Amino acid sequence: MGEAFGRYSCCSAGGLEGENTVKSCQAHILTWIQIRRLSFAIIHSTTIALPAWRATCEANELKPNLIPCDVATRWNSTYDMMRFVLKYWVPIDSITANKSLKLWQFELDNEDWKIIGDLVSVLEVSNIFCVHNSTNN
Repeated sequence: MGEAFGRYSCCSAGGLEGENTVKSCQAHILTWIQIRRLSFAIIHSTTIALPAWRATCEANELKPNLIPCDVATRWNSTYDMMRFVLKYWVPIDSITANKSLKLWQFELDNEDWKIIGDLVSVLEVSNIFCVHNSTNN
């Protein structure tokens, strides 16, 4: 979890203090890590999870894209990943609930989905600001 705190220090942003803020930040980071691990598990299970992912996406009339990777060298990759996850919530819920795929440890509860929605809302403002400023220069 140290890498996540170094990259996303939401606990120190804006002078926020207190036990509830730290717990909230930890919950956000744990959800972010869980999505990254799910993405890795799908990509690297080429004979079980990946075909199931593609089939589940197609069954839900979604293009069977992979969950975008969140990388340190792309400023908006977290936003792209979380926005994708919200769009593909039905296939994600479906494959993580399927015990035969052994992805149950990545299953997201209602609180996780709320966190993802919150992150998208916050990061969307940053994304719009950065895109607007980069196109004006």
